[in-house]
Amino acid sequence: MANTQPGSIQDVIAAVPAITALLATYNGVPAIFTAPPIPEDANLPAVVIEMPIAEGRVESKTTRGIMTTRDVNIYVDHQGSVVVLETLVDLVKKALHRKPVSWSGYAGWKLAVVRDAEAPTDDRILGRSLTVEVRAEEV
Repeated sequence: MANTQPGSIQDVIAAVPAITALLATYNGVPAIFTAPPIPEDANLPAVVIEMPIAEGRVESKTTRGIMTTRDVNIYVDHQGSVVVLETLVDLVKKALHRKPVSWSGYAGWKLAVVRDAEAPTDDRILGRSLTVEVRAEEV
């Protein structure tokens, strides 16, 4: 099974100046992490791209491909602004939904945001979770 590259999603998010302007920085770059947990010394707001929650082959009469599903979680400090959280959710959703991306060996990569829900949180953070489907056809 091909493992979809979280860097593709990360690159799409990092390419939107309005998003990166709202995110904290970590080691000099926007706080976009490709695996949980958020480092203890990182500030918020931050984005965490989770490992795949589902992955499978997609086949039809004329094509073969893969589909994977990931959660993209967006967090702000509990004392932070809900407006900032909702703005980031909206910007990330717009950046990812129906966005074509490329990956070697596959064509027609397309991202689709299929769900927006509360992210796992604790008493220190607020968060939203966008479930993103990635579909691609083999070349």
